[in-house]
Amino acid sequence: MQFKDKNFNLYLSRNLFSSYYRELQPFLLRMLRYSRLCLIKKNRILLLYIQIAVAKYLTGCYKAIQDGKGKIKRLKNKIKNETNQQKKVSLEQKLEGIQIRLFAHKNIVRIIKTIIDGIVWRNLNFDRSILRLIASNRKTGYIDINEPGFRGVLNIAKSMAWHRKNVVIINDL
Repeated sequence: MQFKDKNFNLYLSRNLFSSYYRELQPFLLRMLRYSRLCLIKKNRILLLYIQIAVAKYLTGCYKAIQDGKGKIKRLKNKIKNETNQQKKVSLEQKLEGIQIRLFAHKNIVRIIKTIIDGIVWRNLNFDRSILRLIASNRKTGYIDINEPGFRGVLNIAKSMAWHRKNVVIINDL
């Protein structure tokens, strides 16, 4: 993945040492470890609950990304209209902080999606034709675990895993 932002190295260095990444690191490492376990292929319930946990994290990240984009847009307008140089500098610093957090959320989404792709890849026995078929669907956009449509998908997935004893892979992740 290429980053268009010219401040990539600055954002990366600030994010790697931020408390936000340190707080999420145990979850990300746990998901990475789970993705490598053979147990996931044999335990349809564990696979489903990993996907639900990921959906919850993605919902939070996507909400933060949407909020961050709105804040950035508003701050840029304020900066453009601000005449007081001292306030302008303060607003620019605030803008940079929001841009760094936005960058963090986008990276966390990328990391989580990479881990989930690995889980799917292993559960489909490395079958490229099935992966291409799944990938050919339209992009779903932001995931919101609280949205009625996605809740319906989760309910169907739970029913299939529990009652029909099927392995379920939620394609929207």
